[in-house]
Amino acid sequence: MQFRAKKLNKNIIIKVMIKSIYIFFAFIFLTVQNLPQSTGKFHVYSDAHVFSGEFRLTRSYTDFKKETFSFAGMGMYEYFFSSKTRNAFGLRFFTGAGAVAGEGGTNSAGSSVYEEFNSTILLFGGGGVYSFSVNEFMVPYVFLGASFLFFDPKDVNGNPMSPSVDYKKNEVNYNGEIGLRFLVSKNLTLNLGATLHANPADYLDGWSRGEANDMFYSVGIGMSYILSSHKDSDEDGIEDDLDKCLDTPEGIRVDEFGCALDLDKDNVPDHLDKCEKTPLGVKVDSKGCPLDSDKDGVADYLDKCNQTPVKIKVDQSGCPLDSDKDGVPDYQDKCKNTKAGASIDAFGCEIKVNKTSPPVKKIRKLVLNGSSSFESDNTVLNAEATGMLSRLVPVMKEYPETRWEIIGHTDNTGSIANNKMVSLEKAKSVQEYFVQQGISRARFDISGRGSEEPIGDNKTEAGRELNRRVEIINLTMTDFEETEKGILTEKVYNYSSDSYVSDKIYSDGNLFMIEVSSWKSQLEAQKNGDKLRAAGHNIVVTNQKGSYSVRVGYFNSEAEAKEYLDKNLTSTGN
Repeated sequence: MQFRAKKLNKNIIIKVMIKSIYIFFAFIFLTVQNLPQSTGKFHVYSDAHVFSGEFRLTRSYTDFKKETFSFAGMGMYEYFFSSKTRNAFGLRFFTGAGAVAGEGGTNSAGSSVYEEFNSTILLFGGGGVYSFSVNEFMVPYVFLGASFLFFDPKDVNGNPMSPSVDYKKNEVNYNGEIGLRFLVSKNLTLNLGATLHANPADYLDGWSRGEANDMFYSVGIGMSYILSSHKDSDEDGIEDDLDKCLDTPEGIRVDEFGCALDLDKDNVPDHLDKCEKTPLGVKVDSKGCPLDSDKDGVADYLDKCNQTPVKIKVDQSGCPLDSDKDGVPDYQDKCKNTKAGASIDAFGCEIKVNKTSPPVKKIRKLVLNGSSSFESDNTVLNAEATGMLSRLVPVMKEYPETRWEIIGHTDNTGSIANNKMVSLEKAKSVQEYFVQQGISRARFDISGRGSEEPIGDNKTEAGRELNRRVEIINLTMTDFEETEKGILTEKVYNYSSDSYVSDKIYSDGNLFMIEVSSWKSQLEAQKNGDKLRAAGHNIVVTNQKGSYSVRVGYFNSEAEAKEYLDKNLTSTGN
């Protein structure tokens, strides 16, 4: 007895099915290596009812020599469980009808030869289906299940095959399928699939020979309609029940809440953001770019000068250019090529100073008002105090043999011990100033006497203010002037009454001062003041209405101040 070499036994059928599934999952494994599993969106089949219709070509493996193609139609219903990953699992129920056929005859000793057969088939069944979403358009799947198969094999003349043999014309089939679905619209897919139908019997062709059973496979094309319970009005992949931004424009990437992505967290969505990498916490405009209040091209969070006038050229820190580095920006500088280190006025022009120092006034005693000479609630000298003390520095340098006593005083507010400590600390601050100006520490005796030596009535505010003072007294030269040209408490310049008198001259109604320059920066004002002080001028740096004023003082009349200005201070730019 001769049987066909192509006939497959049951073990081979199982191996073919297993290999197909292995190939499918190998494809899935290689694909997912470069894809995140969680997408934040619902799978296209999540909680969906899917209705499909397919046209199929069938081909049989039977006892006939030649297998031929026939046709079949399939209808399916699937339900997929809810999923927000690339994986979706579901159940499939299907039915189908068609035919399988073969020809070329069969060979068996002592039997007649059938030239061909044609068997109608009807099947229905179910199983499990797994889908993997590669992207928004392609979804491969695998199905495993079983079906109940009805068949009716007939010969070329339409007569039943093997009429003398009593065999069953229905069997349970085992089905394995792999395929691809392509999403062509929100609810419609194009399907391609190949299915193996394994039959545990050998009468699909009406003829039974050998150890192997009959089987057939089918390949098909079809369409599916997806009916999902997830409503997604703006089609951003986030169902409306979870979507906090229901009107997201089409094609815009969204976060897990259905709102347009904002990676730099500046409250301007990425699709509108012209500056997508703005640092966290920086204020931005409607385009998502850092604010630039003065429109100088340097964002406010980097701008050290954020009130630069419009159209003024700035450096990388947002400050106006200063070509000659004299502290006066170019747009205000009337002398843009000032030499480095030169003393300048407020217009950036060099001040030509009389290098001949004025005669040193013999000051025997100087009294600092404790209320106006120190920073609020501490023992640090302010600019007004250092300006006053600078008058004594030339005297101490001109007469190096002199010794000086520095005495701190307070009013009677507070405890005796605390008042003595505070008065001593203020005396030490005055000593430190002189030491920093190059005067030897050994030339000073310092003490803090608290409220022991009042000069005013501690029962009144005016009296207490007189008592808060620091006295600097020359101990060795008693012929020095004191009252008329010295600086006593009664002749302290009152900056609260400061007013403009004439060209660069200011007065508090009692004393007069010359304003040399004005600065926004205290550091720059101090530098300018130090240069003028080194040339022999009595310099005071004071904070006046938000700017730092460099002044020369003090004078007893406007005429005296004007004479000093004309003889000793002239500007090349004014």
